Parts: sequence; C-alpha cells; structure tokens
Amino acid sequence: VPVEQKGLANAQSVLDWTKQMQATGALASTFSELVVMGCSAGSIGAQLWGKQVVSALKWQRAAVVPDSYAGIFPEGSTGPLMYNFGFCSSGFLSEVLLAKCLAKELTIEEMDLEFMAATPTVPYTFIQSKVDVVQRSFFRAIAFTGNYSDNAMSPAIFYDDVSTLFGSYNTHLDNFLVYLVDGHNHCYTPRETFYLTDATSPWDNGKGSDGIMLHDWTAQLPLRNGASISTVCAGEVKPTQGLQTPLQMPSNDSNAYCSSSIVPKTFKERY
Repeated sequence: VPVEQKGLANAQSVLDWTKQMQATGALASTFSELVVMGCSAGSIGAQLWGKQVVSALKWQRAAVVPDSYAGIFPEGSTGPLMYNFGFCSSGFLSEVLLAKCLAKELTIEEMDLEFMAATPTVPYTFIQSKVDVVQRSFFRAIAFTGNYSDNAMSPAIFYDDVSTLFGSYNTHLDNFLVYLVDGHNHCYTPRETFYLTDATSPWDNGKGSDGIMLHDWTAQLPLRNGASISTVCAGEVKPTQGLQTPLQMPSNDSNAYCSSSIVPKTFKERY
C-alpha cells in the first residue's frame, strides 16, 4: 500500500497559522528573532523550508541552522527520490527547478544554491561532523536499495564529498557558513554534546582547542546588523583531495584537514 506523505501539508499549516497570528496581533507582528533549525532529516527540512519560512513571516533578525545532514547521496538518486515523494508539487520550486524535478534530475545542491541566494541577509550556518557515521549509513542504504553502483562510502570519501559540496556553496554564496567537527558524531543541537563540542571533538569541552565552542558559535545567531560570524574548522588548510574510491585513500589521516574551498570565510550581516 503506498504511503502518502503528510509532512509538507502539516508544516505548511503551522506556517500559515503563524503568519495569520502575526497578522491578527495574536503574536508579535514582527518577531525580534527567527531561527529555522533541524538535525538529521530535520537538517534537510531546514534547508528546504528556510526560504519559505523567512519569506512568509516578518522578523528583525533571522538565521537557518541545518544540523548534521549535508545532503550527500548516491549520484542520480536525489532526482527520483524527490519526484517519488511528490516534492515537485510542493510549490517551493522555480520554473527551472520544477522542470528538473519533473525530469527526475533535481539535486539538493541546485535547490540550496537557489534557496540560499534568495535570502542573502539570512546566514545558513551548517553544523557538520567531517565523517558523520549516520549520513554515511543512509548513503549506503539508498545505494543498495536503489541499486546504485557507487555504494562505497569510506570516511575519507564522505568528507571529500562534503568539502566539494560545501565548497560549491561557499563559492557562490556569501551567506553560507559551517562549523565542522572532527569525528563521526551525528546531531548536536538537541543533545548535551552541543555544550561540549569544539572543532576537534564532540566531547573535548575546549580542552584541545582554543577556538570558539559550538554552542557559543551558534549563540551568535541570528546576527545583529553589522555583526559577523566565521566558518570554523580545525586542521591544516589544503585543497579538497578529490577521492573517488577507497583505493585512493592516503595512508595518513585524510579526514583532519580543512578544505581551502571552505575556509577561511566570514559573513557580515547587513540588513
């Protein structure tokens, strides 16, 4: 029996209700702060809904915080997935993206590039472990169930793919930033590790790093006018390695570097 997805309708109902409450005075007509945040699948939700939410509501300061899902999928899988989930009829897509969706060719990267560019004063501040074990597991699950050939997803290849994807965002978008954490942890914002995480470990509590803690970095959001926030990464800055197969993996720790396509990066708020 086919499963009918209701998440889009439910979320839109909440957004419509909130917009109505602002209009009638039941809620503040303009929110002082607005943050769209989600972890794991909710990270994808934050990426897809961020533009919709900040465009529908009135606010003074806003930010989008996708936690722990970069959007690395087997090549050629996201188009069919979004088509089969009915996302093409969501109303979120421009004519160009809709045509790609209907052709089963739409990617997360293409959507994010358009959605983030539409709200340039709203920072999209990703939180991402370099070798997130859950994201790698979902990659393999989709690869096997969809019979995609590229089902190998080593930690080094995953981080290389994340660096390539985030490098694309960073090249095209001033409002993209990321806090990268060494290790395989999945999800930070709803867990106690949120208060222990620095760029070197989810449990380091600042002992091995003199950089800003994750909770302090996130607490800056949403930014005041004129304030700035920077991408965070621990490790040697060097080009993305361009790995394709496990056989290409170097013998040294290939997951500790910071891609020069991502760092350094600073965003200054200008409302």
